[in-house]
Amino acid sequence: MKFCVVIRMRAFVRGSIFIALVILLQSTPLCAQWKKLAANVVKEDYEPIIAVNDPNYHPPFGAIHFKNGVLWAGWLDLWSSLDSGKTWQKNNLSIPGDVITDINFYDKMHGLVSTVNGRVYLTRNGGMNWNAVLYSTFNVPTTECVNVAFDGSPTLIHALCVGSYPSPSGELFTSFDGGGSWTPTDPGGPYGAFCQSFCITKDGSLYVLCSHDPTAGLPGFVSVSTDHGLTWQQHQQSEVDGESYTISADSCDPRLLYVANEDYKSTVNGLSDLYYSSDAGINWTSTASFPVTYLSGGMTTSLHAIYATSLASGIYRSRDQGKSWKNIGPGNDSIPSAYDSRNITCANDNIVFVLDSEGSVWGTTNSGGDSIPVPPTKDFILFSRDTLFAGESVGICDSASGFISFIRVGCPLPLISAMNILGNGASSYTPIAAFKDSLGVIFKPGSVGIQDAQLILTLSNGTFDTIILKGAGTSVPEVFTLSRDSLFVKDFFVLCDSFPVSHFVAFSHSGCPPPDITKTDLIGPAAQNFSVIPAAGDSLGVSFKPNGYGEQDADLILTLSNGTFDTLRLRAFISKIPYTLSFAPDTLFKLDSAFTCDSVTGKQIKIKATGCPLPKVNGKTITGNDASSFELISAPDTLTGSDNVIVTFKPTKTGKLNANVILTLDDGTTLTLPITGYGMPAIPISLSTQDQTTDTLGGTVQVPITISGLQKSEAVSLIVHYDTLLKYIGSFSLSNAQLDVANQQWKGRSEILIPSANPSGISAYAFFDVFNDTLPKQSVWFDSVTVTSAIPPCRYNFAPLNVTLSIINALTGCGTTTLSRFIHYGEMPEFALKPNPTGGNILLTSSEDIGTTEIIIYDMLGAEKGRSHIELKKDVPVRIELTLANGMYDVRIKTLSGVFDERVVVSR
Repeated sequence: MKFCVVIRMRAFVRGSIFIALVILLQSTPLCAQWKKLAANVVKEDYEPIIAVNDPNYHPPFGAIHFKNGVLWAGWLDLWSSLDSGKTWQKNNLSIPGDVITDINFYDKMHGLVSTVNGRVYLTRNGGMNWNAVLYSTFNVPTTECVNVAFDGSPTLIHALCVGSYPSPSGELFTSFDGGGSWTPTDPGGPYGAFCQSFCITKDGSLYVLCSHDPTAGLPGFVSVSTDHGLTWQQHQQSEVDGESYTISADSCDPRLLYVANEDYKSTVNGLSDLYYSSDAGINWTSTASFPVTYLSGGMTTSLHAIYATSLASGIYRSRDQGKSWKNIGPGNDSIPSAYDSRNITCANDNIVFVLDSEGSVWGTTNSGGDSIPVPPTKDFILFSRDTLFAGESVGICDSASGFISFIRVGCPLPLISAMNILGNGASSYTPIAAFKDSLGVIFKPGSVGIQDAQLILTLSNGTFDTIILKGAGTSVPEVFTLSRDSLFVKDFFVLCDSFPVSHFVAFSHSGCPPPDITKTDLIGPAAQNFSVIPAAGDSLGVSFKPNGYGEQDADLILTLSNGTFDTLRLRAFISKIPYTLSFAPDTLFKLDSAFTCDSVTGKQIKIKATGCPLPKVNGKTITGNDASSFELISAPDTLTGSDNVIVTFKPTKTGKLNANVILTLDDGTTLTLPITGYGMPAIPISLSTQDQTTDTLGGTVQVPITISGLQKSEAVSLIVHYDTLLKYIGSFSLSNAQLDVANQQWKGRSEILIPSANPSGISAYAFFDVFNDTLPKQSVWFDSVTVTSAIPPCRYNFAPLNVTLSIINALTGCGTTTLSRFIHYGEMPEFALKPNPTGGNILLTSSEDIGTTEIIIYDMLGAEKGRSHIELKKDVPVRIELTLANGMYDVRIKTLSGVFDERVVVSR
């Protein structure tokens, strides 16, 4: 037999503890790595949808399990072996028409079997008898129980069952009484109900692999229970592929989980992956990926390894907690695997058993030819080196870091619980706490020479280890150098430049320790004009702000931390430039005019100045005969080169107005700025109307209102006055809008507002109904004209005492007064006949002046008996002779204003 293993041994002496560590570093295949222990020992299950002779066919399910020296295997029936697979005995478990999905034993006596038809079987006597303790239906015809396990006790049992398509919801059944009763829970909660596998970690936590998608199993996540499945918490932070048949727990670390993802029936990314999580399923990392279809979904763990099966490419193993994977054979399809199968189990790190897709059992006693050495002690830590900093020299002001990697072996894995540094040179070293698989030390020598110390590591198992620390400290000469010896030497300034001005000088310092600047001092005649900008990094600066002219000399003295000094010369020169002044415009407001109630605001005189320094303004005023018509708004206190003098023109009278702005400078000179404006007189306006005549009693006349002198359409208010004999209807615009101001009317008077008075022509009409009760001529007049929209208000001038009159001529003639009163007031003239009865003559009296009147006499039969004409005046009786027979007669009085009938009795 040819051996292909190289074994390296290294011994470390740590105090009084001697540990012999054997490490397998190479894995050249050994002979007879895998062996078919039993051919076709169990009867496999074939799905009818795929031909049995199809070379790509991999039937589902089947299970193999090792516990306490007994190897169990099953598919359509159940077998066991007491000699690690050499000989087999068929068990009496009868499951006709059913398929085994999982096998789990607590010890030699207590075992569980789950099946595709939703059943869980329990034995308490090593498989001699079996009882169906769970039959899950999910209210659908077919239900699969896919995973079953004891939870630290033969009475605490879990079974994971899932309904078949198209509704593959999953539930975990838990029994606390050895299968007598069951409590179902939903591990996926609201996030997903598809579940195919669970595992139990070393601390008793229960993890179930769930999925968001009940049909495709994608994507997936993990739910955790710390109370044996009664309550669940879903880890949604990171996804893991949900089409995964197995989740496994690390044999030692309760936070380490592994997932075998086959993606046999459905896939999103086209890959079969092997995942691990180091934080209890919160985050997942894929460390091995293969194009589908590749992995079978089978996985198991031993004390120091994780194993996973592929469909036709052999077995994969990880020895670094899932971070990397290695194919350990046999390859070439010599161990074909079923998909969705619990087809691999371990007796220890090296003894592994596999159930292939033909029902044969394979085994290896040397981890597939790459043996995992058995540690000489239960748990230990192997370090990559035992000395740090040997032969290394570090300046006493510098530091260096050294690291050592290590491997932890055992369960639980030992931890570094304390790090202490001892020895004469201990103060020169600082430990760096262990992180993942390495630790470190920082070396900063406190003196020159070898700094001997030891790093004492206290392990969680009570042992100790020692790392020798042997670095050397070296000294370095102290040097401080400025990049230049002076600042500002070539700079020429004028006092009006922008200050302060800053310059910087770089410096270098080396040595151990490198000298630093501890103090700065400015000396010399112009020291007060300089200030130091503290050193930042490898430079310092000086700021310069002059106070005067000519040379500005000073020195910057640097005191260093090593007691030495350095000097930086500071030299600058300040010059003076005579100033010149100019301004524009040459005269302000010379093109501006304003009414006496108006103003021209914010006009500017721009003053340009050059030179350095520029003068200050000590005085500013306006002088001249018309100074009161101008107001100085602002002027500079100090000239800056571009300044403004702002003046407002507010004329106090009309005509040309002149003044000057006088600025007195601090050197005694004056700057005269002429200002001239024109005060405008108000624009006169007038109001006119026309006399009106009517030939109708009670007729309506329109009195026109015309306003002359407006420069544009304006809003104008005025007062309408009228004789009270007139009936005022109102005033209206040309568009027939009423203009009378509300609540401003009295008898004989009304205020009106014309919002858009016409600057050329009639703007409005005042309407009246005209009667001739007493006067034939009646008057309308207008006054108090105000242009309310004028800008400025004094733009127009209307003499307030001016009155504009319109005469209205009424209808005149005989009887018009009587008729007018009748029409106007509804009053009729009254007539009286005396005496009545009469013996022959009567007197006729009228209450109004009637004028010429016709009198007609009728008897009671309507026959005319007489006719005459008389003149009737108010209250003046007129005699009428009646030569009639006795009887009753009608007297008809015909006037211009109407016909009236009276009755008289003649009795002789």
